[in-house]
Formats: sequence, structure tokens, C-alpha cells
Amino acid sequence: MLRCSTDRPAVSPLRKLALLLLAFAAVPVGVVTLAELQALSENERVLREVYNRHVETVLTSINQHVWTMSNGWADDLDRRLADAADPDAALAVFVAAHASIQAAFLADTMATLLGLASSDETQPLAPPDLTLRPVDADRLLADQAAGYRRLLPIPLREDRPNATVALAFVTSQGAEPHLAGFVLDAPRCIETELTVKLREAAQEHFVVGVAIGDDVQYVAAPSPGSDPTAQPIDAEKLLNGPGVQERSLWVFPNHTLRIRPAGATIGDIVAARKRRSLLLVGLLTLALAAGALVLFRTIRRQVELAEAKAVFVQNVSHELRTPLALIRMYAETLDLGRAPETRRQEYVRTIAQEAGRLTRLVNNILNFSRIGSGRKEVSAAPFGLNKLAQESISLYRFHLDSAGFTVETDLAEPPPIAFGDREATSEALVNLIDNAVKYSEAEKHLAVATGTADGETWIEVRDRGPGIPLREQQRIFDEFYRVPTGNVHNTKGTGLGLALVKHLAEAQGGRITVESTPKRGSTFRLTLPAAPPPLPATNGQPASHTEPLATD
Repeated sequence: MLRCSTDRPAVSPLRKLALLLLAFAAVPVGVVTLAELQALSENERVLREVYNRHVETVLTSINQHVWTMSNGWADDLDRRLADAADPDAALAVFVAAHASIQAAFLADTMATLLGLASSDETQPLAPPDLTLRPVDADRLLADQAAGYRRLLPIPLREDRPNATVALAFVTSQGAEPHLAGFVLDAPRCIETELTVKLREAAQEHFVVGVAIGDDVQYVAAPSPGSDPTAQPIDAEKLLNGPGVQERSLWVFPNHTLRIRPAGATIGDIVAARKRRSLLLVGLLTLALAAGALVLFRTIRRQVELAEAKAVFVQNVSHELRTPLALIRMYAETLDLGRAPETRRQEYVRTIAQEAGRLTRLVNNILNFSRIGSGRKEVSAAPFGLNKLAQESISLYRFHLDSAGFTVETDLAEPPPIAFGDREATSEALVNLIDNAVKYSEAEKHLAVATGTADGETWIEVRDRGPGIPLREQQRIFDEFYRVPTGNVHNTKGTGLGLALVKHLAEAQGGRITVESTPKRGSTFRLTLPAAPPPLPATNGQPASHTEPLATD
């Protein structure tokens, strides 16, 4: 019977953390963005509504002003006709008193003209120019009977110059009701009577004008003020552009009122606010993303460090167990007298070798702990690098020979004299040799070289191991870090050796560098300050260069 597994790959803790931080950053940003967009839409609606109401109020006030002015003229004509013995003379006096009025007339309730006066001597208004209809008279009389005086527009002949509308009303002239009215001169009326109202409506924020079709003829716009750098406003261009609202001028049906803000339109204002708000949301998003990224990297570093420490404990346990097992085994063999005479010296040498290995391991851990807590101190004094290299190789000779290594030395002449801590440098060099031995499985070759350059001394350890990828060469000096490639997982080690070398080198004012090519080996160079010239003798004794060096 076949069994199907439904197990899914477990999600790593770091991936879970990344998803959690992504949600942490995305959810508030999404909520804020949606809320901001809704607020922007609502603000845009409110702004447009307020703006439209304000514009409607402005345009209505202009129309109301013209209508109130027309009613005032009707009242004046009504009074003149009521007191006049000669209606024609009263009409003529009325026309002469008002520059915006082109003509005045009087008619009976049958819409028959009884009197007519015109201010245009070149083309005076004639009865054929004015069409009074009985139906218009009936409408006006009905309103009068209801207690309301109406101003009713009366059609004019279309080719009358400047005469765009006639307004008729019921007058109380004589015993019987009559129809009276006047013809407005549109250009003069707008220029003399309406321009002031247009300027009042424009104030400092709007451009207002009157247009006939697409031709804007009368414009009121804010003044640039006393600022000499202010650009003049092209009002006609603004009133023919976007963002313009227009309404019919009640008294002059073929004229329109146009209005728009002198600066940015309401759409421009809303768009600018939207861009600003979205920019703030974008900055908030970037800030949250940056914070989440920093938090993720910090936590990832802590997780990796915890994992590295766990691996370190396992490796140290293994590193301790192996030499202890050999020491115990050979010591018990010797104690029980079971070792052949020919092998006793080899057993003793093995015990000493493994004891030295344990000592170096414990010293590495202790020194690393001291460096981490700032308690590790080094001193500075001249010492020879060639002799140090020979002693370190001799210390490791048994292990090198038993592992089948060929050793090559290239020691400079005259011998380089370094200025630092001899013991710390020896410890660093042994760690470099130990590192080369561990990772040289295919070709067991070790080379140690010394030299001087640019007022500094150096000692190199070269191997022909698997090499180190370029992207890993900066991290190999981190605590507990081991390159996760090749045979590293099968190689013993604690991950402290190269980190300790770096600390010891920098504590002496030196540095550690690496040059490596995958499959061609690695070269580690430990550079130290060169010893200064000898100081003059004091009381017959040579002066000492020894001085403490801080680890930081």
C-alpha cells in the first residue's frame, strides 16, 4: 500500500520573522494610506462644495445687483410717468438722466406703443424695433393683480446696435394701467454700472469677467500690489482656460459671467494636497521599511550568533573530547604497563602533543574572552620574526609530520625585527598554521615567509587548500564564523582562531589580510610595526622599548 506524505517543508524562523516584519510594516502603511486617500477624497468633496457655493454666491450677487439696479430705474420711470402731463417729455427726460439706458417707451394694455424716446440720434429706436405682444401684457397685468411687479424682457430686433434687451413693467400712469419699459445699452451699462461690482467680487482672490460667446470683454482682476517682482495677471487667458465657472447674466441673456481663482484652481489645490499627503505616506513607508529592515538584520545577526555559539559549543566539545580520549588511552596503557618498550616514547610524545593541543584550545578561548571583556593586554618590544617563525614551526612539527605536510620557509635576510608582543604574535602565528593544516586535505603543503615593506614587518602563512570565495573573505575574521562551503563542515574547529588573530594583530597596531583564490589556496599576512632604532644608552645600560599596548 502506498502512503502519501502531506508534510510540508518547515518555514525557517528567519523567514517567519521576515514575513512578520513585512506585515508589521505593510499593515499600518496600508491603513494609513487608505485613511489618507479617503480623507483626501472627502476633503476634495468639501473643498469643491464650499468653493462652488462661494462662486454661486458671488455670481448671484452680481446678477442681483444688475436686477436691483434695473428695478431702481423702473421705479424712477414709474414716478416720472405718474407725475407727467406729457408722457413723451417724461420719457425723454428719463432717457437723458441715465447713460446706460438707450430708449424708453409707453404702451397701452393692448401692446400698442403710445410714446417712445431714444438717446441714439444716429439710429433712434423705432416702433418696428420693439415687439410688444398682447400675451406679454396679459402676463404683466396678472402679476400686477397678484401684488407683484415684474420686469419682463421684451424681444428687440437682432440688428439693433448695443440694444440687447428691453424691460417692460406695468405703470400706474393715468387712470388705466399701461405698459412702460426701457432698453438697456449693454456695453455702457456693464462698463459704467457693473464694473465696480465685478471688482468688488474679484477682491484679491478671483478673476471675474463678462463674455459674449468666447470673447471676454470686461474683466476685473486682483492688482499685483506694491511688489515690483510680481507678474501681472493675464486675466483674459485665465478666463478662457481650465477651472472657469460661468453663469448667464440675467438681464443680458447673450452675456455670461465668468469666474475663476486668480492663482491655483481648486483642482490644483486638491492635487497639491494629494501629492503632499502621498509624499508623507511614502516617507512613512520608507521609514517603517528601513526600521523593519534594521530590526530584521539585528535579529538575524542575533539568531546567527546564537546558532554560531551553539555550533561553537559542539565544536569545542569535540575538540576537547578527542585529545582527552587520546591522553586517557595512552596514559592508561602506560599505567598498566601494556606499552611495548619501543612504543613508550611515542605514547609519551602523543600525550604531550595532545596536551599542547588542549592548552592552545583553552588559551584561545580564554584570550578571546579576555579580549571581549577588555582585559587582554599586550606589551611592545623588539623581537625577531624569523626566530619566531622557526619556533612556531618546531612547536607544530610533530603534527605536521604525522599529517604528511611538506613545509617551506622563506625567511628574509637580514631578519626583520618587529615591534610588538612576541607571545601574542606567536599565538596568532600558531593559529594561522593550525588553520592552514585543517583546510589542506588535498595538497598538504605549508609555506611560512617573512619580510619588510614600507617601514613595517610581516609574516605570511600560505597553503594550497580549497581557497576562500571573495564574498566570504571579509567575514572569516568574525567571531564563530566559518565559510559554509567545501569540506568546512567536516573540518574540526571552533571559529575563534582567525577572529583571535585579528584582535591580537590590531592590539599591537598591526593588521591581518588575506589573499585567496578558490581551489588555489590562501595567503594570510600578519603585518606589524617595525622596531624603532635603538635608544641611547642610559647609565651604561641600553634603553628599553617595552611599553603597554591597549587592546582597543
